Amino acid sequence: MIVLLVVLLTVADAGHRFKKTGQSQITQVNIDQISLILGEEGTVWLEPTSSFNDEFIELKILGPAAEQTQYKGKEGFFGLAGVQTLWLAKEDRETEMALVAATGARYIGMDFEWGKIEKEQGKYDWSGPDDAVRLAKQYGLTIVPMLLFTPQWASPTSFAPLDYKSIPPVDEKQYRDFVFQVVNRYKPFGQSTYVKDGYGISDWVIWNEPNVQPQGKDPLPGNFWIGELEAYIQLMRAGFEGAHAADPSCNVLNGGLADVYWRQGEADLVTAVERLYDPNGDGDAGDGARPYFDTLNIHIYPPVNLTPEEINDWLQYRIDAISRVMDRFGDDGKKIWVTETGFGSVPSSNNLNETPQPDNLMWLDEKGQSDSMLIMFEKYVQFPKVETVLWWSLRDYYINQTGENQAMEAHYGLVNADFSPKSSYLAYARMVGGMDILFSSEINIGSFGRQMVVIPKNVISRAGNYLVVVTPILRGENQPHFQTVKRTSVFFKNIQSK
Repeated sequence: MIVLLVVLLTVADAGHRFKKTGQSQITQVNIDQISLILGEEGTVWLEPTSSFNDEFIELKILGPAAEQTQYKGKEGFFGLAGVQTLWLAKEDRETEMALVAATGARYIGMDFEWGKIEKEQGKYDWSGPDDAVRLAKQYGLTIVPMLLFTPQWASPTSFAPLDYKSIPPVDEKQYRDFVFQVVNRYKPFGQSTYVKDGYGISDWVIWNEPNVQPQGKDPLPGNFWIGELEAYIQLMRAGFEGAHAADPSCNVLNGGLADVYWRQGEADLVTAVERLYDPNGDGDAGDGARPYFDTLNIHIYPPVNLTPEEINDWLQYRIDAISRVMDRFGDDGKKIWVTETGFGSVPSSNNLNETPQPDNLMWLDEKGQSDSMLIMFEKYVQFPKVETVLWWSLRDYYINQTGENQAMEAHYGLVNADFSPKSSYLAYARMVGGMDILFSSEINIGSFGRQMVVIPKNVISRAGNYLVVVTPILRGENQPHFQTVKRTSVFFKNIQSK
């Protein structure tokens, strides 16, 4: 049996010992059949809470790597998209932020839904964004919000089959007002309590994937944008004006363009970028979106059936071609952000590869996800025009009641839906320079009761503010039977230093 436990330990200062409390333990968490106790001076106690027969604890301590990787110097290059802190249960919000921070990534992509913040015109509920900004600041992260989804009161319809959230508002000025309010609140030195000292949000995304359009004559629910390109350009204008009125120095990004259609007929990302600049295709950018974004935002998902050389060529073609489009329309000075990119993975025991996939796309296992990710990022950092890349996503999602989902998009996370890390989580952290395996030990807990593991002092010193403890329970002496039974994530809070 394996029970995977992820524990994030917050230490106030690197190199300090844990504060003595006069008790034999600081914190104890019972997870299924194991009690894990954080003790004094870097000790961890492991204690069975039920009977074990020749079963082991494999304790891994993960922390910041001693040296930055080959990507040193790419400050602010790395981020994670799909961080949903606003809408998570409160007990999961800090776990999510800590998992991101422990990797060393800087940016987190997050939805700031217009319809949830301004449910009634002129009445704003800032509780969700406030909490997200508070946590992001606490963990040294920078939010990149997507400002999307029309409130019902601002939409021209609320009837099926149209999804009112994805339909352009009746009056773009209503969106402009919303963007002004949210930017004014969270900009550096803005109105929110959490940004008074200069921390704040400077990068803002106007909607998401506006070129992912319904196919066929009648629009269907589930699309981010149900409207014409021209209507989106008008929305971009409203958002750009609202953002810059609140913060003239902010960075406004278009909604990330996907490698698909605007309506029908243009099936590649390069054409989508061309249409954003030149919606009529007549070579005149006068009616395009060029004046209404500071940074070009794209989404890139390479096919999974490519060799490393083919992944490099696939990316090279797109970035080079998009750069030429930008140059042609006078935007050679603008940078590119890739706010979604990634590969999905499923457990090796999953039988999804037995079902033919479109375009011969096969599901990757966790190792394949890690390997493909490293190849892709090694190429991304070579493009001078690419300034920031956000991996989609931190966490697997769209999981149904049985705990399964066959949609590939559900499995792009670096951690599973229960927050337990995949191998790609550690690979990503190593790549960014944020984390490495610092200590590993295996302890037989079957017949010996409580076991103490002393974490070496240099591990505590190197770990800085974050430790991740991964403890699978293994059965068998020489050939443990690796079969996942349950995975659990716990966040240790309020760990003090001496």
